[in-house]
Amino acid sequence: MSIQIIKDKRKEFFRKGNKDKFVIVDKDAFLDQRLSLLARFILITLNDCNDKFRPCINSLASQFNVSDTTIDNSIRELKKYDYLKSEGSRNATTWTINMSTKVIKKE
Repeated sequence: MSIQIIKDKRKEFFRKGNKDKFVIVDKDAFLDQRLSLLARFILITLNDCNDKFRPCINSLASQFNVSDTTIDNSIRELKKYDYLKSEGSRNATTWTINMSTKVIKKE
């Protein structure tokens, strides 16, 4: 299949209203071996949210079928490696995503 055919199919796909089926994620963050798989999925989920809506810990726990404590641990993991910053109290937290974190390669 030629590259032009692929480009045309992609344009047609997005013209049909499929834009909301994808999220763009920084490759380094996705492949960062320091993060658990759940932490990466949470990062992707938060990155996909708009400015007016951010899920709470309860809704993330429900979405991923895990406990609130498990989500808390993953959020802590994201904060540890500077992918996520939080402000506010436990009941009114604002999360800020930092996708420009430089990954230190293990040797």
